[in-house]
Amino acid sequence: MKRKILFITILILTVSVKTFCQEQKNIVSQDSTAFTDSSQRAILIDYALKYLGVKYRHGQSNEHGFDCSGFTMFVYKKFDYKLARSSQDQYKQCKHIHKEEAQPGDLVFFITRGRRISHVGIYLGGTQFVHARSYGKGVAVSNIESAYYKRRLAGFGTML
Repeated sequence: MKRKILFITILILTVSVKTFCQEQKNIVSQDSTAFTDSSQRAILIDYALKYLGVKYRHGQSNEHGFDCSGFTMFVYKKFDYKLARSSQDQYKQCKHIHKEEAQPGDLVFFITRGRRISHVGIYLGGTQFVHARSYGKGVAVSNIESAYYKRRLAGFGTML
């Protein structure tokens, strides 16, 4: 009798764990409608923040090193979004939105060289964004309102 109870308990736990894991997998792999919910946007943000401190590497887009557009491309790819390779092309690809419309997980663009879009990051909300910095810390959180970024802010875009 004890064996039957133990077997049934293990069976119920196994089914529960499998169901939970499948639900989590579905949240991560749903199509673009998945990101209308702020908790699902938070999953994208959490994923991006896992790479804080990863070194900047020009032309790279993997967990060993990123440039700015490689970082956004890498994060979005995890959620089945195909972003272009350059920050300029990502800007062209997304729907442009006003700062007031931007939500965590949207993209934020800057003109850091010349007169074209040359830098991109992932908006975290408020005045914060995460990006691969070409100097210093690699993947880091920065403030859009800092003197450097405020002067160079080009706009926001969404793919979600």
